[in-house]
Amino acid sequence: MGDNNNEFLREIEIGGIKMQIDLRQAKRIDTFKVGDSVKILKKGDRNSSYDKADKIYPGMIVDFANFKELPTLVVAYYEEGGWNSPPTIQFLYYNADTEGWDLVYCDENELAVSEQSIIQLFDRKIGEKQKELDDLVNKKEYFITHFMRGKEAPATKSEEE
Repeated sequence: MGDNNNEFLREIEIGGIKMQIDLRQAKRIDTFKVGDSVKILKKGDRNSSYDKADKIYPGMIVDFANFKELPTLVVAYYEEGGWNSPPTIQFLYYNADTEGWDLVYCDENELAVSEQSIIQLFDRKIGEKQKELDDLVNKKEYFITHFMRGKEAPATKSEEE
């Protein structure tokens, strides 16, 4: 029965002094600074039939807002996107009132994303949007040429500037 308590005891060394701590009484203290890489856990909604799964995102602390009442870490994180949604950079404002999220320090080598592949995804999405823009410009020019014969086209916002 005495061995049951041993599973909660750990020996640690701090500054050359060895101590035994009871993990049931230990408190997690994290120290973060702007520029640190983090992993963010977005806890799923257990009551939802759509979004039950927890999700982990790679992120970086980009700011610390030292509000008097509610100091807040600003964390930029990468959301990969899916079939119908492009990859995005989102922002989490993490403070004592934040619910449904957790964050932990992440070693640079732990990040499961490749910066090059993220840039390629953004470049692909930019290319798709550029094609959409070019198509709209061509349709507008076709309309002006073929449907407004002899009429002056109204000035557009971009032409006024």
